[in-house]
Amino acid sequence: MSAKASGEIKTRIVHNTQKNGDIYILERKTIYDVDKKWNKVLGTKLLSKIPKGSKIPVQTRPKKPHLDKEAKSNKEITACHDHVGMMELIDHIGSVSGIDDGLYSNTDLGTAQKIISIARYLLATKGQSLPGILTWQFNHLLPYEDGMTEDVYHNLFSQVGRDESLQQSFFANRYASIKNRAILAYDSTTISTYSENQIEARYGFNKDKDGLKTIKLLTLYSIETRQPVAFTKQPGNIPDVITIENALRQLSALGLGDAEIVTDNGYFSEHNLAELFLAHFDFITLVKSSLKWVKAEIDSHLDDFGSVTSACPFDAGTHGLTIQLMRNFVKVSKYDNKKLGVQKGDEEIFQRRVYLHLYYNSVKKAEEDVYFDNDMIELRRNIEAGINIDDLPKNALKKVVKYLHVKRRGDDIHVYFNEDACKEAKRHHGFFALVSNHEKNPFDCLC
Repeated sequence: MSAKASGEIKTRIVHNTQKNGDIYILERKTIYDVDKKWNKVLGTKLLSKIPKGSKIPVQTRPKKPHLDKEAKSNKEITACHDHVGMMELIDHIGSVSGIDDGLYSNTDLGTAQKIISIARYLLATKGQSLPGILTWQFNHLLPYEDGMTEDVYHNLFSQVGRDESLQQSFFANRYASIKNRAILAYDSTTISTYSENQIEARYGFNKDKDGLKTIKLLTLYSIETRQPVAFTKQPGNIPDVITIENALRQLSALGLGDAEIVTDNGYFSEHNLAELFLAHFDFITLVKSSLKWVKAEIDSHLDDFGSVTSACPFDAGTHGLTIQLMRNFVKVSKYDNKKLGVQKGDEEIFQRRVYLHLYYNSVKKAEEDVYFDNDMIELRRNIEAGINIDDLPKNALKKVVKYLHVKRRGDDIHVYFNEDACKEAKRHHGFFALVSNHEKNPFDCLC
């Protein structure tokens, strides 16, 4: 017979290794939860840390003491008031971000001033058309003091549009501003255009649904500086999952071979992972937990998410674990190779190690359960109100088939929930997953 829980709060010392190699020494207080049958974390306190390469703990910086009311009243406060306009703020942004310096160092003074002047005008006016700059510049100071006319910015666009070296030099300068190893977030946005001169403009997916052609803008952001490093344009009808191959070519041209790429699940595909491996890039990508092979791993480790060991050190509501897998990928030959007997288009299977990081969040679980229940209740209400099932959207029709039982008795319609199917769907709520070829710790990968 197992011993009864004492109900006492237990304190233990935990060593937590950080991504930079430092080891945090934490004091963790826990209590055994009889109902859930695991230790519940009540609080964590940072005691000291062991710097990377050392074995001796050192004290961390103490928190500032709270001042009582009397101390606050006696504390001298100094402040100054100044008038700052919009253009001063934009000038400050250009200076501290390094964008202005990047332009000045990669082209002549006049060209840099013209580019910065147009950028400030577009930012200040929220993208108004360029002819408006002719009068706007009389009341707003711009770096190009000779004046921005239609001929000036027309010639500028013709010059910069053909100067690929200027563009790539500027991107390389932005990358050089990153002090540590580059961790780059990759994202895209689709914009509509009336232009007939944009060769990338295509009819395709349009978020605004305005019937216009679209262009896909792809941007790489530095996680460290929170600033864009490089961008490019692609045809608007190309799906997100395909665009990353072109981005890898640009990164290779910029010499970013040691960068780590971070994407959301819109860019996940086996083909993209293969391209990242072949280009020798490290990566972290969000993957749908509904994928068959991911769901199988979740089912195999459901019980492990209840342990204290799996609790996230900076968010006890999130639990995580890592599974190391060997997965097969396909490499498509781009050229003929008579020596190896390979023809263009031939497929070759290669194997690589990946780390599947699985996470469970109780708050996310509760939110997804509520959303699911409300969705089912609303669907049942609509059917009982007389809406023809065949007129429902395809997504809603699939839910009816899977989660509802519809009974007709004369003119009456009765709808019942398929509780077993609903319970099975909820079993995977609260989970999300990341895949990486470099990050081995689930919480290093998460932060």
